[in-house]
Amino acid sequence: MLSENRFLAKTKLHLRSKIGGSKRFSGHPTIMVVDMKGTGAGISESANRLGRDIEKISLDQIHDAEQDKCSNHVTILGEAGAGKTTLSKMYCLAVEEGNVKTLNNIQLVHFVPAATLQNRSMTTAFNLLFTEQMTRGPDTKLSIQEEEAGQEWLSINSAKMLIVIDGLDQCLEEFGREKYPIVTATTPAKANDIIANIMSKNIWPDARVLTTTRWNIYWYIEADQKSDKVVGLRGLDDETLREIAVSNSIDGDKFLNALRNAPPEILSLCRNPMFFNYMTTLYQKDPSTLPDNLSGLVAAVFRAYLDPSSVKHYDDITRLAYNAMRDNIFVFPESYLIKHKVDANDLNKFLSTGANLEDSRDTPSPFDKFAEFSHQTMQEFCCAMHVLNLTGDGIKEFVTNQLNDIRMQLTRQLLFGLILNDEVTKPMEKYLANRKTSILECRKILMEHLHSLIENATIRNMETIMILNECGDETIQQINQKVDNIIMNQPGPLNGHILLAKMTERLSPLQVVYCDHFYLEPPVIEHFVHIRSYARIFKVQTVAIHDTSLTESNLAEYLKHLPLFHCDELLMYHCNLTKDDDRLVTRTWRKHGIRLNILSVIDESMNEDGYEVIAHIANLSECKELAIQQNGLTKIKLQGLLHGCQNHDTKFLLNEGKVPN
Repeated sequence: MLSENRFLAKTKLHLRSKIGGSKRFSGHPTIMVVDMKGTGAGISESANRLGRDIEKISLDQIHDAEQDKCSNHVTILGEAGAGKTTLSKMYCLAVEEGNVKTLNNIQLVHFVPAATLQNRSMTTAFNLLFTEQMTRGPDTKLSIQEEEAGQEWLSINSAKMLIVIDGLDQCLEEFGREKYPIVTATTPAKANDIIANIMSKNIWPDARVLTTTRWNIYWYIEADQKSDKVVGLRGLDDETLREIAVSNSIDGDKFLNALRNAPPEILSLCRNPMFFNYMTTLYQKDPSTLPDNLSGLVAAVFRAYLDPSSVKHYDDITRLAYNAMRDNIFVFPESYLIKHKVDANDLNKFLSTGANLEDSRDTPSPFDKFAEFSHQTMQEFCCAMHVLNLTGDGIKEFVTNQLNDIRMQLTRQLLFGLILNDEVTKPMEKYLANRKTSILECRKILMEHLHSLIENATIRNMETIMILNECGDETIQQINQKVDNIIMNQPGPLNGHILLAKMTERLSPLQVVYCDHFYLEPPVIEHFVHIRSYARIFKVQTVAIHDTSLTESNLAEYLKHLPLFHCDELLMYHCNLTKDDDRLVTRTWRKHGIRLNILSVIDESMNEDGYEVIAHIANLSECKELAIQQNGLTKIKLQGLLHGCQNHDTKFLLNEGKVPN
């Protein structure tokens, strides 16, 4: 019992060391429960499908499920810098302090950065996640008796543990690329096998699990390892942005106005916590000029961090970043730094360091001294810089092979912006000089690759749009001669919609712009009102409206612009229509003369009155098919639907069970 108590006490000390003790964080991104059903899996286009937001939740609702039950495994998804790590630390603190009602039985909270799971040998789950992790602090190293007590405690009490595995995209081996053997808590296995078995509930099946990763990795995770619930991070609101700006001694209102006057994607990008902090750094140095894309922003931060005393070491930092990205390493033991001839003390603006110098073990942990980049995005940018230190053939190999690696997706975008955008390239020239490959030669290689991404004068994926957004006007003018059409599936998150609108304008005139699926939101609408000026034909197969609190003004705004998209199908997702909406719907539908082939409804909370309104909409739009989510149409709701059909003489094909993609 004494060893068990010491084990639990040391895990609490370890948690505090990982999340910053009692530190309080100011603000966090908007948290949305995301429905990933019907979004496909795997690679290519489906990787752009980010699910459908169901509802906004608070931090303490992350593990909530229906009927006050608990979701055992939850995944937090977000783009680079979206705040996944910060949010998961905040959540650990809330659970540990007893502020999460659903998890009020939790006695052990354990936070594990996936980047630190670098044991390449076979080991057990407890050894990997507890023994090895906790050796890094002199006060948390487990004795043999405490290890035995901890394993025994977990075998009985796993339901009283929350384990957070932060950053599946930073696992030593690429996650989700192969089938994993089923193992138990006591079976020696590789690190990825252990993580996969925790996620699929073979190890500690009753534990509460929280994992975080970037969106693109989610599609490679096997179905049995996917979580019971997915939440997505959708950016900071204006009030939180203002608060962070003020905390950095910046006039919050002036700063937000400057962002609003910048290109539209910059404000969207800065709702991402990391990029907002980057932008405040630049704003403090020069409020008059702000970068207008991702590569320009990170390049400016690179120059701001690289003070005169460390300029001579930038080759070291880019070489380290390149080799670490290829090895998929994000936390560097001292041995790794020595191998790559890097002194972290010379690069303290880029690298944060840690050391357990007080620990006098006979066999020191490989993490007694370690370093990591201030953020993964900075590591990816430095990796892109080092590509010019390859030969021409090496760059071609990197572009065609390495950059098809999903882990290199952001590096790819940053490389193209760094080389094919003069506004980014010119301020970086002195850092890119005297490389094995000149900027001019690298530019030629990347242009050849860009042309290879365009098939039959058509751009067909969102990643190409994101790459082109990083490129300068001269590059766009050359590409413009090769592009007539943009045809793709869902553009992705809000920023993806905005980038698509911007690229349509930059590549105009186009013949056809087509999207399979499109979310209609007020910030998106304003960027597409002039799209017919840039494309002869603009069509969206399915337009989705997701608004749980429709008002006359915002519904009128949606419907006013719906004809712009020439859609065949309208998906009303959790709009929660009521009988009071019928007059509003009738007036706006008739005013704009909207016609549809398919009307789709996904709304399990809407009552029979709402389904009566749906029947009226089907009549007004002369739709041929009404698609209802499987299990969504109960007998009572069907009666409301039939009553609406009788009242409005509505006829259509009812397709229950279809969930539009």
